[in-house]
Amino acid sequence: MLKEYLDKNKISIYQLSKSAQIPYSTLNDLVNKKMDGKNCSTGTIKKLAAALGMSMDQVFELCSYSRIYEKDGACVKSYVRRNMLYLEYKYGDFSETKLLFSIQNIDPLYLEPICRHELDKFLKQIEREKVVCTTI
Repeated sequence: MLKEYLDKNKISIYQLSKSAQIPYSTLNDLVNKKMDGKNCSTGTIKKLAAALGMSMDQVFELCSYSRIYEKDGACVKSYVRRNMLYLEYKYGDFSETKLLFSIQNIDPLYLEPICRHELDKFLKQIEREKVVCTTI
């Protein structure tokens, strides 16, 4: 989302790194989703907020790649750590976290459909388990 924001507002990574006084490499990692905003220091988020004229919460949301997908009482939360996509599945008392794959060479636009597909697979698994439990 940060990349889209910068593109829309015609701000280069270099320009923002200079105005926010943040190392280019750090900002480049954030923009290119090599690092999640959750792994940034508060100081970095604060500098970005000041440079972009936003609140820290708004910047954190731009820099965070975790998303929550909900359907029929089930929930899948996706997040990125060290170029790896993790999914946290929740349904009732059940909770499980799985490493899905490396996102290093994947276009970020594909992450949402992949996560939605995983949520649908998870719901189908829940339904199968319900059928098994009711037939026993």
